[in-house]
Amino acid sequence: MWIAGGPIGKVFKVLGYLPEAKAAAEKFAVSLKEAGVKTLVVSNPAAYDALVRDYADFGVKLPCKVLHVTQWILGAKPKFAKKPGAVYPIADDFLRNYDNLDAPEKLLKALGAECKPFGTNDEETYNCGEGAVVLDKLHPELVADLARYVAARADDPKKDTLAVGSVYTKRALVKAGLKAVTFEELAASCL
Repeated sequence: MWIAGGPIGKVFKVLGYLPEAKAAAEKFAVSLKEAGVKTLVVSNPAAYDALVRDYADFGVKLPCKVLHVTQWILGAKPKFAKKPGAVYPIADDFLRNYDNLDAPEKLLKALGAECKPFGTNDEETYNCGEGAVVLDKLHPELVADLARYVAARADDPKKDTLAVGSVYTKRALVKAGLKAVTFEELAASCL
Protein backbone atom coordinates (compact mmCIF):
# COMPACT_ATOMS: atom_id res chain seq x y z
CA MET A 1 0.00 0.00 0.00
CA TRP A 2 1.30 3.45 -0.85
CA ILE A 3 0.88 5.98 1.97
CA ALA A 4 -0.04 9.52 0.96
CA GLY A 5 0.33 12.42 3.32
CA GLY A 6 3.38 14.32 2.15
CA PRO A 7 6.87 14.38 3.61
CA ILE A 8 7.57 12.66 6.92
CA GLY A 9 9.69 15.54 8.23
CA LYS A 10 13.26 14.18 8.16
CA VAL A 11 14.53 16.65 5.56
CA PHE A 12 13.05 19.57 7.47
CA LYS A 13 14.76 18.37 10.66
CA VAL A 14 18.13 17.88 8.98
CA LEU A 15 17.93 21.39 7.52
CA GLY A 16 17.04 22.84 10.94
CA TYR A 17 13.34 23.58 10.36
CA LEU A 18 12.10 21.91 13.54
CA PRO A 19 8.55 23.35 13.68
CA GLU A 20 8.01 22.29 10.05
CA ALA A 21 9.50 18.86 10.79
CA LYS A 22 7.12 18.33 13.71
CA ALA A 23 4.13 19.53 11.66
CA ALA A 24 5.04 17.11 8.84
CA ALA A 25 5.41 14.28 11.37
CA GLU A 26 2.00 15.01 12.85
CA LYS A 27 0.38 15.13 9.41
CA PHE A 28 2.01 11.86 8.36
CA ALA A 29 0.93 10.13 11.57
CA VAL A 30 -2.66 11.20 10.87
CA SER A 31 -2.44 9.83 7.31
CA LEU A 32 -1.26 6.47 8.68
CA LYS A 33 -4.15 6.38 11.13
CA GLU A 34 -6.68 7.30 8.44
CA ALA A 35 -5.29 4.57 6.16
CA GLY A 36 -5.59 2.00 8.95
CA VAL A 37 -1.93 1.03 8.77
CA LYS A 38 -0.99 -1.60 11.36
CA THR A 39 2.63 -2.23 10.30
CA LEU A 40 4.80 0.13 8.27
CA VAL A 41 7.83 -1.43 6.54
CA VAL A 42 10.53 1.11 5.71
CA SER A 43 13.63 0.56 3.58
CA ASN A 44 15.12 4.06 3.78
CA PRO A 45 17.35 4.33 6.89
CA ALA A 46 16.73 8.09 7.27
CA ALA A 47 12.97 7.51 7.14
CA TYR A 48 13.25 4.68 9.66
CA ASP A 49 15.25 6.93 11.96
CA ALA A 50 12.67 9.70 11.61
CA LEU A 51 9.77 7.38 12.41
CA VAL A 52 11.35 5.70 15.43
CA ARG A 53 13.51 8.47 16.92
CA ASP A 54 12.47 11.88 15.60
CA TYR A 55 8.77 11.23 16.10
CA ALA A 56 9.39 10.12 19.69
CA ASP A 57 11.45 13.28 20.27
CA PHE A 58 8.58 15.36 18.87
CA GLY A 59 6.03 13.50 21.00
CA VAL A 60 4.26 12.22 17.88
CA LYS A 61 2.73 8.79 18.41
CA LEU A 62 2.35 6.50 15.45
CA PRO A 63 -0.74 4.28 15.16
CA CYS A 64 1.34 1.39 13.86
CA LYS A 65 4.44 -0.72 14.33
CA VAL A 66 7.48 0.41 12.32
CA LEU A 67 9.87 -2.18 10.91
CA HIS A 68 13.01 -1.76 8.88
CA VAL A 69 12.85 -3.90 5.74
CA THR A 70 15.62 -6.16 7.08
CA GLN A 71 13.54 -6.84 10.22
CA TRP A 72 10.54 -7.61 8.04
CA ILE A 73 12.49 -10.01 5.80
CA LEU A 74 13.89 -11.82 8.83
CA GLY A 75 10.41 -12.04 10.37
CA ALA A 76 8.99 -13.50 7.16
CA LYS A 77 11.57 -16.33 7.36
CA PRO A 78 11.89 -16.88 3.62
CA LYS A 79 13.72 -19.94 2.32
CA PHE A 80 16.84 -18.73 0.57
CA ALA A 81 17.81 -21.02 -2.32
CA LYS A 82 21.35 -19.71 -2.76
CA LYS A 83 24.07 -17.82 -0.95
CA PRO A 84 25.35 -14.44 -2.13
CA GLY A 85 29.03 -15.31 -1.70
CA ALA A 86 31.48 -12.63 -0.58
CA VAL A 87 30.03 -9.21 0.23
CA TYR A 88 31.42 -6.07 1.80
CA PRO A 89 28.74 -4.70 4.14
CA ILE A 90 28.76 -0.92 4.35
CA ALA A 91 27.23 -0.05 7.72
CA ASP A 92 24.51 2.57 7.51
CA ASP A 93 24.98 5.78 9.49
CA PHE A 94 21.45 5.88 10.88
CA LEU A 95 20.92 2.18 11.56
CA ARG A 96 24.36 1.63 13.11
CA ASN A 97 25.11 4.92 14.85
CA TYR A 98 21.70 6.17 15.99
CA ASP A 99 19.21 3.31 15.97
CA ASN A 100 21.52 0.44 17.00
CA LEU A 101 19.65 -1.86 14.62
CA ASP A 102 21.41 -5.18 14.10
CA ALA A 103 18.88 -6.63 11.63
CA PRO A 104 21.06 -5.90 8.55
CA GLU A 105 23.90 -7.98 10.03
CA LYS A 106 21.46 -10.73 11.05
CA LEU A 107 20.04 -10.78 7.52
CA LEU A 108 23.51 -11.15 6.00
CA LYS A 109 24.13 -14.06 8.38
CA ALA A 110 20.78 -15.65 7.45
CA LEU A 111 21.72 -15.34 3.78
CA GLY A 112 25.00 -17.13 4.45
CA ALA A 113 26.97 -14.19 3.11
CA GLU A 114 30.72 -14.27 3.47
CA CYS A 115 31.12 -10.81 5.02
CA LYS A 116 34.44 -9.11 4.41
CA PRO A 117 35.63 -5.93 6.12
CA PHE A 118 35.69 -2.79 4.01
CA GLY A 119 38.05 0.13 4.46
CA THR A 120 40.59 0.71 7.13
CA ASN A 121 38.46 0.96 10.29
CA ASP A 122 34.92 0.70 11.67
CA GLU A 123 34.79 4.37 12.62
CA GLU A 124 34.94 5.63 9.06
CA THR A 125 31.72 5.96 7.09
CA TYR A 126 31.44 4.99 3.44
CA ASN A 127 27.86 6.16 2.79
CA CYS A 128 28.71 9.19 0.64
CA GLY A 129 26.99 11.70 2.90
CA GLU A 130 23.80 9.70 3.38
CA GLY A 131 23.43 10.98 6.93
CA ALA A 132 23.03 14.52 5.57
CA VAL A 133 19.93 13.25 3.70
CA VAL A 134 19.99 15.92 0.96
CA LEU A 135 23.73 16.30 0.36
CA ASP A 136 23.34 14.87 -3.15
CA LYS A 137 20.96 17.73 -3.96
CA LEU A 138 22.95 20.48 -2.26
CA HIS A 139 26.50 19.41 -3.17
CA PRO A 140 26.53 16.61 -5.77
CA GLU A 141 30.22 17.28 -6.42
CA LEU A 142 31.02 16.44 -2.79
CA VAL A 143 29.00 13.22 -2.97
CA ALA A 144 30.94 12.28 -6.13
CA ASP A 145 34.22 12.96 -4.29
CA LEU A 146 33.09 10.79 -1.37
CA ALA A 147 32.12 7.97 -3.75
CA ARG A 148 35.55 8.15 -5.43
CA TYR A 149 37.10 7.96 -1.96
CA VAL A 150 35.16 4.75 -1.33
CA ALA A 151 36.05 3.35 -4.76
CA ALA A 152 39.75 3.93 -4.05
CA ARG A 153 39.45 1.61 -1.03
CA ALA A 154 37.77 -1.27 -2.86
CA ASP A 155 39.91 -4.33 -3.53
CA ASP A 156 38.31 -5.03 -6.92
CA PRO A 157 35.82 -2.24 -7.75
CA LYS A 158 34.32 -4.03 -10.76
CA LYS A 159 33.68 -7.34 -8.98
CA ASP A 160 33.33 -6.72 -5.24
CA THR A 161 29.73 -6.58 -4.04
CA LEU A 162 29.06 -3.82 -1.53
CA ALA A 163 25.89 -4.37 0.50
CA VAL A 164 24.43 -1.01 1.53
CA GLY A 165 21.50 0.20 3.60
CA SER A 166 20.07 2.82 1.27
CA VAL A 167 19.30 3.59 -2.33
CA TYR A 168 21.01 6.96 -1.76
CA THR A 169 24.33 5.23 -1.03
CA LYS A 170 23.82 2.66 -3.78
CA ARG A 171 23.29 5.37 -6.42
CA ALA A 172 26.41 7.27 -5.40
CA LEU A 173 28.59 4.16 -5.38
CA VAL A 174 27.25 2.82 -8.67
CA LYS A 175 27.99 6.18 -10.31
CA ALA A 176 31.57 5.76 -9.08
CA GLY A 177 31.82 2.40 -10.85
CA LEU A 178 31.22 0.14 -7.87
CA LYS A 179 28.91 -2.87 -7.65
CA ALA A 180 26.52 -1.92 -4.84
CA VAL A 181 23.22 -3.54 -3.85
CA THR A 182 20.79 -2.79 -1.06
CA PHE A 183 20.21 -5.41 1.61
CA GLU A 184 16.75 -6.19 0.23
CA GLU A 185 18.11 -6.58 -3.31
CA LEU A 186 20.76 -8.97 -2.00
CA ALA A 187 18.10 -10.98 -0.18
CA ALA A 188 15.90 -11.10 -3.29
CA SER A 189 18.82 -12.38 -5.36
CA CYS A 190 19.11 -15.34 -2.99
CA LEU A 191 15.51 -16.52 -3.27
